[in-house]
Amino acid sequence: MKIISYNILRGGQFEAGNRLGQILAFLKSEELDIICLNECDYFQANHNAILRAFEQELGMRSVCHATPSGTCLVLLFRDELQLKNVSSFDRFLFHGMIVADLVYKTCDFRLILTHLNPYSAELRLMESQILAQMALRHERVLIAGDFNSISPEFSVDFTQFKPTFQARSTHADGTADCRALTNLFRQGYYDLWSKFHTVEDEKIQGSYPTPLGDKNIQYPHPVRIDFILGSQNFLQACTRCDIVQNEGLSQTSDHYPVLAEFAL
Repeated sequence: MKIISYNILRGGQFEAGNRLGQILAFLKSEELDIICLNECDYFQANHNAILRAFEQELGMRSVCHATPSGTCLVLLFRDELQLKNVSSFDRFLFHGMIVADLVYKTCDFRLILTHLNPYSAELRLMESQILAQMALRHERVLIAGDFNSISPEFSVDFTQFKPTFQARSTHADGTADCRALTNLFRQGYYDLWSKFHTVEDEKIQGSYPTPLGDKNIQYPHPVRIDFILGSQNFLQACTRCDIVQNEGLSQTSDHYPVLAEFAL
């Protein structure tokens, strides 16, 4: 099973030009089973016109959640997967959350698509606690999305970073606030990327920002804030997890996507 998590920046068209064609071309090339998208602004507009185009081009079914922040969450999956149940949540969640119970072959699991608060570490922690409550209700769980937080295993000198990024990512003393991810790790969910990479790879395989629109100018290096987390059984089944980087993707969004594969 092959899954990707990708923040496509303002619906793929409302900042840095229309990039929807590039996004679709990349997603089609990867032959994915599940696609988790953040910032799908206006996908539901004009009777779901963009959402239906994605379904048709990718040959997938979808779930779209219009969030309080205005940036939709979109989950796409192949017909081979059975959707047993799906819910979406807004309460206390700035960007919302999709919780889907799926079956792939004989493996039933829960997939949570999330996008944690970009402005406040305190609110990210609260959202992480809500997320954990939904995850702990199932034995097999994948959690994918933009966490707006670095891993607690990675040390960053935020004084070199853009002031607004520094403000949202640190405590009052300037140290990194990683509590949202630390909470999920404590609950038994694993950073699948870390199974295949070392801390030294962090600066090379950062997911944000890309060079699109010169967003990377005030960052000494990219940081990894997009994750696919898994329960112990998914950690064991995972055969690959990477931040996908290439020249084309550096101009497709301000985030690079996270891709994971599983032997199920």
